[in-house]
Amino acid sequence: MTELSSVLSSQAPRAVYLAIGTELTSGQITNRNASWISKKLEDAGIPVSWHLAVPDDRALMLEAMQLAQKNGKLVFITGGLGPTTDDFTRDVIAQWWNEPLEWFEPSWTKIVERMAKRGLQAPDSNRQQAYYPKGAQVLSNREGTADGFLLHRDDLTVFVLPGPPREISAVWEDHVAPWLHARFGSLKPIRPLKWQVLGRSEAELGEWVEEAVKGSGLLTGYRASAPYVEIKIWIPAGLTASEPKIAAALATLEAKLAPYTVTRNDEDLVEKFFSSFQGDVRFVDGGTHGWLMERLWTWARSSPERTKSLDSRSPEMVQIPPAIPGKKQGDSAEWVKAVLESIPTDKTTFVLGAIHEQQEFFWGMKLIRDGQASIEIFKHRCPYQGFLRERQEKYQVEWLLASATRAMTNA
Repeated sequence: MTELSSVLSSQAPRAVYLAIGTELTSGQITNRNASWISKKLEDAGIPVSWHLAVPDDRALMLEAMQLAQKNGKLVFITGGLGPTTDDFTRDVIAQWWNEPLEWFEPSWTKIVERMAKRGLQAPDSNRQQAYYPKGAQVLSNREGTADGFLLHRDDLTVFVLPGPPREISAVWEDHVAPWLHARFGSLKPIRPLKWQVLGRSEAELGEWVEEAVKGSGLLTGYRASAPYVEIKIWIPAGLTASEPKIAAALATLEAKLAPYTVTRNDEDLVEKFFSSFQGDVRFVDGGTHGWLMERLWTWARSSPERTKSLDSRSPEMVQIPPAIPGKKQGDSAEWVKAVLESIPTDKTTFVLGAIHEQQEFFWGMKLIRDGQASIEIFKHRCPYQGFLRERQEKYQVEWLLASATRAMTNA
């Protein structure tokens, strides 16, 4: 194993992100900007070394800015650019930068015109949004009244952005992204190889991975997010996956993980599932108490294209209690088979049973191909015996989608 610095280009500056706002440090809201900005920077090949958050407190804000300056060549600051008395980010930055605030008429004109379009008159409190530290480059914000600004001195560059995510996105697209591309366009995105693995513990997988990559120079990382464990591998800068040591290590690892790998490199499992077969589809859920429906519809709602894709399958979702008259409870192969046999042969159908006390669950599919129906029954074991029911059922859903994809691909 090696250090993260070895996988980064020597030309990549380290970045620090500083969020300002008492609503963040008090827990009133979640700071979604942190992950969004970090993802954008890593896509540009720039590593983020620190995330900081401070309340609307002048002394703490100044201390955080000084700390950010010590730990990054690029500093991104969000929040506190509004018109109210708790918006004094620009004042503290002027103190930190040791430059006075200066009036910028175009920002004020934009504010006045923006509010006039809404039938409003800009109050005097909005005037504070038209002041910037001397020497700043103003970054216009087409989505709000708070323009951002850019400061540069020696080997330090500071981007100051508004807080609302929609406004950050607009300023980033119009100003930050072009600036980064012009200076660091030759950098490669920081993207590890990833395996999303189901059915083995994080500790066990960690032992497998470390043994497979020993002596290769690869950097490893892990993230447990029930029901998955994500394995991440970074290749050192200047090397490729075709290097003999690296290729051998990755081949060993791939073979070891293959039986438990659900997706790679952030593939979407539902997307993969639907690409594995054609035709209309029906789900009969006797075990997940709605988690299967939630999983599918969350995917469909994530984009108009996915909604259209699911609608084209004429989807049918049937929720039933895990028992039928004269049969065993819904945790048995007999139950799953009985449901499949009773279902019309008009759609490819998946039936999911309940997890029983031994942590096993059965599922089956009636696959329609060339007008012919074939029924298969499968059994899996949920390894997370100590988990809450919700996590067991999430495991059930993911394993159904993963193993059904395999079964249909190989059919």
